[in-house]
Amino acid sequence: MKKAVQTRASKKFPQIAYVAMKNFLQMECQYVHRTVSDAGVFFDGVEEAIASKFLPSLFGVDDYITCHMLISKFKLILSVCNF
Repeated sequence: MKKAVQTRASKKFPQIAYVAMKNFLQMECQYVHRTVSDAGVFFDGVEEAIASKFLPSLFGVDDYITCHMLISKFKLILSVCNF
């Protein structure tokens, strides 16, 4: 239920969804890395979910490849504009 709400919210409010996800993951990762030894192996599922679900939803596309192309174009635009 919670993931479906986040996915719908990311389509309507992408900036808010991004900030919320970033803050949540940062706090969660810091806590886990402080309390669990060798915790890196547990984050593979998080990386997969971000790549296959969250980012495509954030950009309004169906797959990660299209999302990756949009991100690459955005990085190119930023580099040309000296940001």
